[in-house]
Amino acid sequence: MKVQTKQEEKFNPRPYMELAIEEMNKSLNEPRPDGKGIKHLEKNHVKIIMFDRDLQKIIEDENTEFIKQAKKRKKKKEEFDLLTAIEKPIEHAELSEFSDEALSKFILEAKLNFRTSDASFHDYLADVGIGQFNDKDNVYRPTGFWHSAFR
Repeated sequence: MKVQTKQEEKFNPRPYMELAIEEMNKSLNEPRPDGKGIKHLEKNHVKIIMFDRDLQKIIEDENTEFIKQAKKRKKKKEEFDLLTAIEKPIEHAELSEFSDEALSKFILEAKLNFRTSDASFHDYLADVGIGQFNDKDNVYRPTGFWHSAFR
C-alpha cells in the first residue's frame, strides 16, 4: 500500500480562485446555454468590467467557432425546454429495443413504405415526434408519443 505524501496530493485551485477574484473583464455577451455565468459572478460580488469595443471585436473574431457552437447548444437547450413531458425522449429507452414485430405492425397500420431496418424509418419516427435522435449517444429514443402510436 502506497502512502500519499503532501507533495503528491492533488492540488485543487478552486477555493483559492474563489477567494482571489474580485473583478473580471468581460468581452462579449455570454453564449453559455444556461446564461447564468455572469449572474453567478455578480451574485458572488465579482465586479464585471467590459473590454473596450475594439478589443471586444478582436476577441469575438478569435472565438468565432466557439461562439457559434455555444449559440447552437443554447438554442437546442431552449427548444428542449419548450417540449412537454410527452414530447421529450424517454432517457433510458432506445428504439432499437423495440421488436421487429411491433415496428412492422406500426408500419403496416400506418401504411408506410419502410422496413424496420431502414435508417429513413427512424428519421420518419423523429419527424412525426415518436422518436428523437440523441446526438450524444448516437441513438434514437422513443418519446411519450410512442405509447399512443401503439395503442
